[in-house]
Amino acid sequence: MTGRKGMAREQMRSGDAMEQPVAGACESGLDYANWLGNAWVYCLSEMGTEVSHFIADRIREDVRTQHAILHCKDPAGIQEIQKAFIDKAISDYIAETGRLVEIGKQFHHRDTPERAER
Repeated sequence: MTGRKGMAREQMRSGDAMEQPVAGACESGLDYANWLGNAWVYCLSEMGTEVSHFIADRIREDVRTQHAILHCKDPAGIQEIQKAFIDKAISDYIAETGRLVEIGKQFHHRDTPERAER
């Protein structure tokens, strides 16, 4: 029973099988992966927060529009309300895309220690 499976189990118990590749990766220049991971998590958090606020704002706008439609007296007024809603939605989505691009640019400048210090 000292075949390949037995040797693999023994190496896994000793931890050598996992420690050596990681140590070698750090020595060969992959230690930036830790920094990149931190910058990526920060960027992801910022984007998540931004998108959450955007969705909340859009829901509020939807409720306002529905309220206006319910109180409208004529079909032409409903058309105007819906047109204004669509126009605002388009401009809001364009602005949100710009904000997300800016957050992405911040990540690009934080992805290495040298760039983050600039």
